[in-house]
Amino acid sequence: MKLESISPAQFQDNIKNQAVVVIDVRQPPEWHQAHIQGATLIPLTQLAQDIRKHCQDPQQPVYVYCQHGVRSHQAGLLLLSLGYEKVFQLQGGLSQWIDAGFPCQSGAL
Repeated sequence: MKLESISPAQFQDNIKNQAVVVIDVRQPPEWHQAHIQGATLIPLTQLAQDIRKHCQDPQQPVYVYCQHGVRSHQAGLLLLSLGYEKVFQLQGGLSQWIDAGFPCQSGAL
């Protein structure tokens, strides 16, 4: 099992056309500014303890992102170590997503 880093276009296609879990591993103030529609906020520091609340099946694809890709890389490796088998990271994070012109939402949890 290995962490796959995928482009914003591929990330968008996959989350739109599959039954997946999308996890934002940033902090609440960052989420409030902008996030991907349908994502669930689980800060990286809480991921190990909270992931099973949102994704109980380790076979279900999990897509993670952060602002630039550093935290989501750590999150992806953590999820693999917890037994999740299909983990994908947004290459370049939300910054690259926005630069590619994909939509975001803003607002509180």
